[in-house]
Amino acid sequence: YIKCMRLSMLFNILKFWDLQISTPKEFTIQKFSESKYATFCNDALTLTAFANGVPSKSSHYPRTELRELTKDGKLAYWNSDETRQMDATLKITKLPKIKKMVSFAQIKLKEDGAALMAFLYDKQIYLASHLHGKRNKYVIEENYKLGTLVTFKFIVHDNEVTVFYNGKQVANYNANFKNGYF
Repeated sequence: YIKCMRLSMLFNILKFWDLQISTPKEFTIQKFSESKYATFCNDALTLTAFANGVPSKSSHYPRTELRELTKDGKLAYWNSDETRQMDATLKITKLPKIKKMVSFAQIKLKEDGAALMAFLYDKQIYLASHLHGKRNKYVIEENYKLGTLVTFKFIVHDNEVTVFYNGKQVANYNANFKNGYF
């Protein structure tokens, strides 16, 4: 028997993140301490995502995602000339049945939506960028097996975004933007 705990009891840093979630009834923003859709078990954060959930106003697809906050609890925004980093060790255990795709990391822009996203589509992990009016797709893994643990990192610095997958640099983008966030 494994007892799972709410994240807020274990991760003090998560007070700087909200949980945005599409439930079957609504798209809602919750604090980790109030959410039953985020748990901590076996040294892992587990987020529940509903394939039949109500999408946000800016999307056609349901989502469960972390939203970065400032120390005073407001939505965080930063510019590409600043240094920001997002690291994740993760595994995707299930894909939706109809469209076998999930986004697992992103840099979004306040005014323009997603600038850079990482996706798993069937077995392929790829980056999709929408920077400076150009769209680009770059495959970084051809044969991902569900449940496989991987590491992923975005480093924003000096108007560039450097992307690492399993410890290796896989992409570097020129990225001059304002009001970005993870």
